[in-house]
Amino acid sequence: MKFKAHYLPSWLNTMLYGVFLTYLVWAAFYPADYSRIFFYILGIIGAILLLSDLYAALSHKKLEVEFVEKSDRKYKGEEGIMTFKITQHGLFPIVGASLDINAGDYIIFEGDKKKRSVSRTHKRLSFSVMPKKSIYISAKYTAIERGVSKVFGSTLSYPNLFGFNNIVLEQKSSNTTEVIVYPEIKVSKFKPFRLRNIDGNYRKQNALFQDKMLKVGSREYMPTDQLRDIHWKQTARTSTLRTNVYEQVTDLEVLILVNLRSDKSYVAVEYIEEIYEKVAYISYQLTHDNIPYQLISNVRHIHINDYLHVPLGSGATHYKRTLEFLARLKSIDFTVPFEHLIRRVPNLNHVPSHVIFTGPTDETIEEALLELKKKHINIYQLDKESLVLFGPSGGAR
Repeated sequence: MKFKAHYLPSWLNTMLYGVFLTYLVWAAFYPADYSRIFFYILGIIGAILLLSDLYAALSHKKLEVEFVEKSDRKYKGEEGIMTFKITQHGLFPIVGASLDINAGDYIIFEGDKKKRSVSRTHKRLSFSVMPKKSIYISAKYTAIERGVSKVFGSTLSYPNLFGFNNIVLEQKSSNTTEVIVYPEIKVSKFKPFRLRNIDGNYRKQNALFQDKMLKVGSREYMPTDQLRDIHWKQTARTSTLRTNVYEQVTDLEVLILVNLRSDKSYVAVEYIEEIYEKVAYISYQLTHDNIPYQLISNVRHIHINDYLHVPLGSGATHYKRTLEFLARLKSIDFTVPFEHLIRRVPNLNHVPSHVIFTGPTDETIEEALLELKKKHINIYQLDKESLVLFGPSGGAR
């Protein structure tokens, strides 16, 4: 972290300079009026002022402040520690210093009693460091909201050992640490999906996936079955453990479309955080069942003509990338009409067999979705309440 130096003036320091210069000029013209002791005192004052200026100019030149953690990832409610390494490579000690750090309000530092109107959290850390030495200082925090919190506007201040003023260093570099706060994984019970195979130029001979969202029956329980696959109603009726049987499919890819516009304005719907939480849960389930998926929002990149998205993938790393994507999404980003994004789906490199979209619909959005259904793509709507099949049987809201 790089700093820019500022010197806070001291009236006492200014007065000493004035006295020193006045008597120095006077002594130059009338040396006989002063005793030898006076010149000694004048020399001491001059030496102190010189050391004060040297300390102010050089003490921070080789002072280095580093973030030990370049980034950290937390869920809402989790606690973390932000650690700083401070090294004085120079020859001057830093005594009684304070490091004031500010971060975005997606986290809150321990002991900070910030008001709701304040969009940052603050922490002051005190330290001293000797020449050619390093120390570590840390600040505890709690993740409170989905988003990315970065350290900004930090200041480092310490007294001048040879003077009466303070030296203040202001953060000027953008190289900082960040805390990524994931959305909560809101567990919800959705209505059963009706998923079908997607038509294509050829069909694989062997089924690669089980459609976990479509139950076609049950069978006797086997020791290798997972607990989550037990059919509890059939188990209760027959008094023996029964396991769900799922439809076998050859092509199964899920596309999640995140709409950051409401039906009345450019801003996101008021329950967008709940949507993020449910998308995180759906992503978790798809990852658990090893179903590949991708996620696209109707937010444009600033510098390239493309939508913000998570490419097609599966597995734990892909799920982690999804959570980070959801954490970085902002409702104030530049969005395009949702129907424009929907009409881009058939042109994707991987045309999905199933689409899940978020938020409300209007006439133009429904028209675009119905065009997708004609291409044998199964569509579901995720809103504040649940996940339902889009179309005549499920309806759209």
